[in-house]
Amino acid sequence: MRLQPASCGRKRQTGFHARPRPAAHYVTLPSLDKVQESIRTRQQVTGLCHILAELNTLFPLEGILQKENNPATVLSMGMRQWLESFLPSDVVQQISLSVQIASDEDFDEELFGELPPDYMAVTFQLDRFLDCYCPFGNLIEEYEKKSPGLGRYLLHIFTACPFIIGTPGNLYELASYCCWENEDDERSFIEDRCAEEVAAGNSEEIAREYAESQVTIRYEEFEKNLPLWSFSRKENPADYRKRLPEELRHLDRLYRTYRRHKYTDNFWPRLNLPCVILGLDQPTFDFLCHAYNRIGNEQVQYYDGCYCLAGFGCAFQPTNSSQIRNALQEIRFALEYFGACIQFLLQHREEYPND
Repeated sequence: MRLQPASCGRKRQTGFHARPRPAAHYVTLPSLDKVQESIRTRQQVTGLCHILAELNTLFPLEGILQKENNPATVLSMGMRQWLESFLPSDVVQQISLSVQIASDEDFDEELFGELPPDYMAVTFQLDRFLDCYCPFGNLIEEYEKKSPGLGRYLLHIFTACPFIIGTPGNLYELASYCCWENEDDERSFIEDRCAEEVAAGNSEEIAREYAESQVTIRYEEFEKNLPLWSFSRKENPADYRKRLPEELRHLDRLYRTYRRHKYTDNFWPRLNLPCVILGLDQPTFDFLCHAYNRIGNEQVQYYDGCYCLAGFGCAFQPTNSSQIRNALQEIRFALEYFGACIQFLLQHREEYPND
């Protein structure tokens, strides 16, 4: 079970041989423009009706209710139409988005962790990797010339997106989470593995050699291939307060709206991989692709093929109208933000240079 090589050009596809975790017992609904929703059939009707009632306050369902009366069917059609009402049409054409609604009995705990009793969850993931080459360094340099800090702030907006995008910062955090036990680099990981091997009776030399061999990727590789400001945890470009160019104001507004209304009961998969790679130029793009492949190959095997591409979810009590309303608003804020990020990348994509 291995990753396919990350794409470094239009002819090479990025993705996995192991498909993202499929859900059992779903009804797969007809999709419009490649947007796909899957609704579990084993929901309690009461819970579905509460969700429908709150969705109806955000997106009137009268037209659907005139044709359908089955709660699961109405909800699936309503969710699809609601999502398409605010996602950019060019983004809808490019992504394949799965939406799943599950109760605590049907929830995929292996993928997402445990859902509290009597809760329901709405989860999202992309069904395939987005093959898009966008050398972001040129844009950063252009905006830095206009206003110092603006280019780095723009990169931060993409790094902070709740649907994970493969920026230098997010690939570094993926390495930290998957390979270094959330530390800044691999040193503590090596020392811990070495101590375990010595305690098991191995010599210091053999223990250290083994520990070193277990490191998938090293901090010095990031340091060598990327500018420090692009991935360092010490960088904090989120406080940019100057006037923005007209073309960035929509993206900035959606970023700030999401931050301001962030819901407390959202969650991410245990193994959540970026849906697109965002390098600064061709060399950094290539490095991030290779880092993605190395980390992903190891982790997909470790999690037995159980992973998501840009996964995201919200949990709520199905009888709590306020929680459902907050979750639906969170979903819209998160998806509008993500849609604007992908639209921006599509508008600035280039053909990958020939080797």
